[in-house]
Order: sequence, then C-alpha cells, then structure tokens
Amino acid sequence: MPIQWVADLYQAALCVDDCRLIALIEQIPENEESLAKILTDLVDNFRIDIIIDLIQVYYDERPATARDL
Repeated sequence: MPIQWVADLYQAALCVDDCRLIALIEQIPENEESLAKILTDLVDNFRIDIIIDLIQVYYDERPATARDL
C-alpha cells in the first residue's frame, strides 16, 4: 500500500477512529485479502494497539528517503 495510506491508517489508529480504519481497510486490493481480513479482525477485537505497533515497526525498518529528511 502507498506510504500515504499507511500514514492515514496510523493516524486513524492513534485516534482510535474505527470507522476511518475500516474505510481505509476497504481500499486494500482483493489480491491482499488476507491483510484486509487480519486488520479488520484487529479492529473488530479492539486491538488497534497491534496496528499501531506494526506500523511503528514498518517505519523503523524501512529505508529512509530524501522525503523523510
């Protein structure tokens, strides 16, 4: 998913905006259905903390770009 989508998902998770989270999850392409299902299950089970943790790991592990500076 595009970096802006990830940033939007992170912001929605930080705000505990489950409606926005579901709207973003619905944008996931069908070929990534398993990702959509896992994220939906996390939202449905009030485990937004796990979404936040996963995105933080993603940010920590991805290479820095000139746009990040």
